[in-house]
Amino acid sequence: MEFHKIVAKNIYLYRKKNKISLEKLSKLTGVSTSSLNEIEKGNTIPSINTVWKISNGLKLSFSSLMSEAESDYIQVKKEDIVPVTENEGKYRVYPYFPFEKSKSFEFFYVELDPGAILNSEPHLAGSEESIIIIEGQLEMHLENEVLTLKERDALRFKSDIAHSYINNGNDITLISMVIDYK
Repeated sequence: MEFHKIVAKNIYLYRKKNKISLEKLSKLTGVSTSSLNEIEKGNTIPSINTVWKISNGLKLSFSSLMSEAESDYIQVKKEDIVPVTENEGKYRVYPYFPFEKSKSFEFFYVELDPGAILNSEPHLAGSEESIIIIEGQLEMHLENEVLTLKERDALRFKSDIAHSYINNGNDITLISMVIDYK
């Protein structure tokens, strides 16, 4: 998004959240009401000095007015994700929501072609993995245990152990996966 559109959106969101009129914003910042109105509509590109006046008047950091605000939602489209592949491309992991410092988990969509095998190293100590078989079937090896899961089955396990995913079936297996690092 263009710089002035980001500033416009941030001013608008701040005003709505804090129930501040353009007139009050003008008094707080020393920027005229008509200029603020044009900036907020995205019709004009504010100068750096004007952005400083607005940020100082609102007691916000300069960069916060120029950074895209966090949204209440994040939409991810599969076609926009570059999968991580293993086993000659037979095992594909799509990181829909990769790890963030503010969250303790990551969310993946996994595709296993017939015959696909992934031998996974233990994850971080205390980590836990939850999977749901969306389609197909899966053979899971958890150290010395072997479990068979079919469509709509789910499994949660301590993932700080060696584990393997195997598709012994004739059809693709689709999995929803969450890894929680606690």
